Amino acid sequence: MSCRLPAGVLLRNFTRVFLKNPREMLTSFERSSNIGYKLLERKMTEKFKYGPLIWNHIDDEDDSGNYWWTGTALVGYDKDNIPIDAKGLQCLPMSSPVHPGYQLKHSVFNPLIKDHLPSIDEWRQWFDEQFIEIDDARIKREILRWYAKTENVTPEFISLYSKCETLQEMVEAVWPQDENK
Repeated sequence: MSCRLPAGVLLRNFTRVFLKNPREMLTSFERSSNIGYKLLERKMTEKFKYGPLIWNHIDDEDDSGNYWWTGTALVGYDKDNIPIDAKGLQCLPMSSPVHPGYQLKHSVFNPLIKDHLPSIDEWRQWFDEQFIEIDDARIKREILRWYAKTENVTPEFISLYSKCETLQEMVEAVWPQDENK
């Protein structure tokens, strides 16, 4: 059984409590009455980020990021805080497990939250294919962040969220013995 919360309520509360860097969830758009969103200016030296990804682009002098983007240059963020190009297109493929629209390939039922979560190996494979170093602890945190953004979180997840003070507590509750591989 799942429930639908008012738009953004769970995500907003989840990110307030569990994001290390609140800037991760800040959007580079502001609402405008006639065009929907308006790009804000960015400093050219600032890297675009989303979850564990830090974009590199061929036009960047600084290649300190961990995710190479071969498309057009990034200019801002959309309403989901995903980097976009000048045409407003997302610069994160749907095949990326951190994308909010990602479709599970190998789900594992988690009895604590009574729902399916992606396997850690599924996510690890994508990061390995992108040559991104990430440990299992970070993958678990990202899986919970991703799940919190889905439309149908379970009441059990909401209950667990309300009982835990940190994201690490949630990770330890959901994966008590390195399960879900």
